[in-house]
Amino acid sequence: MTLWHRAAGALAIAAIVLGLLQLGSEREGLSVSTLQVGSQPVTVFRPEGARQAPVVLVAHGFAGSQQLMQPLALALARAGFVAVTFDFPGHGRNALPMQGGIKEERRSLQALLGSMEEMRAFVLELSGGRPYAVLGHSMASDIIVRHAQAHPEVVATVAISLFGPSITATTPPDSPRNLLVIDGALEPAMMQAEALRVISRAAPAPALETAYGSMGNGTARKATLAPGVEHIGVLYSRHTVREAVLWLDDAFGRTGTAAPAPPPRGAWIALLLAGVVLLAWPLSALLPRVAVTGNGTARLPWWG
Repeated sequence: MTLWHRAAGALAIAAIVLGLLQLGSEREGLSVSTLQVGSQPVTVFRPEGARQAPVVLVAHGFAGSQQLMQPLALALARAGFVAVTFDFPGHGRNALPMQGGIKEERRSLQALLGSMEEMRAFVLELSGGRPYAVLGHSMASDIIVRHAQAHPEVVATVAISLFGPSITATTPPDSPRNLLVIDGALEPAMMQAEALRVISRAAPAPALETAYGSMGNGTARKATLAPGVEHIGVLYSRHTVREAVLWLDDAFGRTGTAAPAPPPRGAWIALLLAGVVLLAWPLSALLPRVAVTGNGTARLPWWG
């Protein structure tokens, strides 16, 4: 191994360590605990020292996991909420297979709603029986809406990249209570159309970025676009964090809190990945070298 290999290795390790330290610093001032609720791996994020903070149940989308929702959960906890993430059956670290699949939509729906029911019992115990909020992305946006429609103790719903077939022209204007829809501005136009459709129960001709209805009677509705992001990027947008925190603050009657700006995860993730890629070069120098003899056979050196 040459001096250049050693220097590159040292630089790569420094980049990896710095990236990991910076990403880990997001949890400073928070208490993070993991546990199991039925088959579901669960993570609870809470502000250190908080006693009766409002609880937000956070659900991931199809083919995702609670890891995808962690930055949002961390932001909610930094804003003073208790955020609870989990893995649906067939996702993440949940060992229970997903029932139904794509071909049996009704069976899959019931399995996902059943998972939410298990989490509801846990959240009510965690909150001391007080009202809680739900937040979900993509597939889970439909699931959390249906869950909130069935349970009046859900005081607010934040649906990210929503499709809401359970909201129809005859759905009561407070079902679900206090609905915020957030889409990425780079998502297909049909997502924006769906967002406006589901909040039209509060206003005949709704517009984006405008709140309608009343938090007090559960009819509050708003659709907003996170600029410059698509279906996954919307989860990590500053706009998404700000809108979600302000909406939940209002729903829980909290004042004086400020939505925390998400930390610059992208830069530290890029540094971490760059360190991993760079480390491959000096490590490759440690691999045994194969020499080809005149008769075409391979000969390993004595250390191979």
